[in-house]
Amino acid sequence: MAKGSAKTTSGPESPASRRIALSFERSHRDSFFHWLIRSYGDLLSRMPDIIRLQNRDRKFYQEDAQVIREALCDLDLEYINPILSSIMGKWPFVPEFIVDLSREGSQRLIWILRFYTNARAIGKSMNAFDPDQWGLKGRVRFVEVDVTSILPDIEYKDADVLMCFLMEHELYYCHISCLKSLIKLRETLRNFDVFSWAF
Repeated sequence: MAKGSAKTTSGPESPASRRIALSFERSHRDSFFHWLIRSYGDLLSRMPDIIRLQNRDRKFYQEDAQVIREALCDLDLEYINPILSSIMGKWPFVPEFIVDLSREGSQRLIWILRFYTNARAIGKSMNAFDPDQWGLKGRVRFVEVDVTSILPDIEYKDADVLMCFLMEHELYYCHISCLKSLIKLRETLRNFDVFSWAF
């Protein structure tokens, strides 16, 4: 060994190090990680500038639609759908018309319409499925709609269930605009009996 050099050894891995490593592996696969970090990485990198209100507008950031789509599908399966399935059979009525304004609700609408075999639905999805493949022809269709400016429409007026899941990125730009959007939804869908909401 050369003079002045030091022998180094890594030594045994500590329990704390193992916990951190396992926690990172779980987080790296987690839907929230993909949604916040992979999709909005550019936004986070420019945070020192856009933290000032005068540097923002409705187009002050870009998002990765594919990453968001995958993350929302995972979040639905892990968090939203299990809770929804546990309460659906407890509704005091049998829904006939369901409106789901969630960004990725196609998987959810499949099993809801197969549970309520006489119901029909309108969904909002970036990855809409083919109703014919699931035996749902004529019972569901998908629309492109801006939920912050939705207007009264005769096709929505008879909805008895309204679902809005994981929509803070579309509604919650500020407290006032969020309230205005919710009021518009209430004016548009006047007859719904169940309003399912989750950020």
